[in-house]
Amino acid sequence: MIRNDFIHKYKFGIGFILTIFVLGFIGFSLASAQQPLQINISLPQQETKIQSPTITVFPPSLNNKEILYLGGTTEPGYTVLVFLQRGKEALITAQVQADESGSWFYAHKGFLAEGKYSFWVRARTQEGILSEPTQSAELNVLGEALEIGSYRIGFKSLYVFAVGALSIIVTIFIIVILIIHIRIQSKKRRLQKEVLEVHSSVKKGFEILKDDIHKELDVLRELEKNKQLSPEEKARQAKLLTDLDFAARYIEKEVIDVEKLI
Repeated sequence: MIRNDFIHKYKFGIGFILTIFVLGFIGFSLASAQQPLQINISLPQQETKIQSPTITVFPPSLNNKEILYLGGTTEPGYTVLVFLQRGKEALITAQVQADESGSWFYAHKGFLAEGKYSFWVRARTQEGILSEPTQSAELNVLGEALEIGSYRIGFKSLYVFAVGALSIIVTIFIIVILIIHIRIQSKKRRLQKEVLEVHSSVKKGFEILKDDIHKELDVLRELEKNKQLSPEEKARQAKLLTDLDFAARYIEKEVIDVEKLI
């Protein structure tokens, strides 16, 4: 009874309050439909730039028998992209990982051909953010090896090979000279032997001829004792003595000349 009396007594007030609430809700809904609610949320901007790596290790000079190496520092865990190019040829790329201290090192696989190269590096985070490339540096690769197709022969090795080949040629030449010298000496000894034999034969023959002439002269001397020799016989005797002396001196001179030539 009390509850029903309370509702009956205040029903107009409750109805008025509900009416005001409904009208306020409808008005708020209409206002929201005409002007959307704007909520400004300030988000921190993402940093898209990272610091470029540094190159602190590189060869002051390089030849085509040496390996190119580069090194430097960046943030720990970054990947360092290495770019290498000769003139307008195709770009050579490689990548290395920085260690916990941020140090990185790159060694090129194989030898570089002779020429002028440019190289630079960039850093990359695990999220794929790239740094600006470093300033391009120049590197001249000098020729210290002879390239024949896929074969490479160092100039020092080529020099050693040339010296070795020349030494072999000189050795062969000396051996040939020695063989020729030995053969000449052998022929010379044989010739000396033959000359001595000829000398001995000529000397022996000359001695026989000399004995015969002396016998002839002895006969003439015996005739001279018994009788007076005619002018013709005296001239013959003188001529025999002259010819004998000339033959002795001539044969001796020829033998000496032959011995000097030998």
